[in-house]
Amino acid sequence: MNAIVPKKLYDTHRLTIRTEPLILIEGILERHEQGAGQINLLAKSITRLTPNIDAPAATVRALRPAEQPPTTAEDFAVAAPAVMNFGRGRGR
Repeated sequence: MNAIVPKKLYDTHRLTIRTEPLILIEGILERHEQGAGQINLLAKSITRLTPNIDAPAATVRALRPAEQPPTTAEDFAVAAPAVMNFGRGRGR
């Protein structure tokens, strides 16, 4: 999606647009019939999204790998396509 920012709004929020990793853009969605489905967002307001410094930090923990049953030759045969032997030629 393209965000269309009018010059006056861009001039007001230039630093935020150019430097912030996350911004909230509110506006109007536009889709032109000749635009091959392209959707544009015509910006009306821009707000930077800053982290809440007073919020407690998230707990980080390691995930255990998922246990998978052992794979057998029969499992492979069900999923694999039929084998073609090109060494024999065309059905000789």
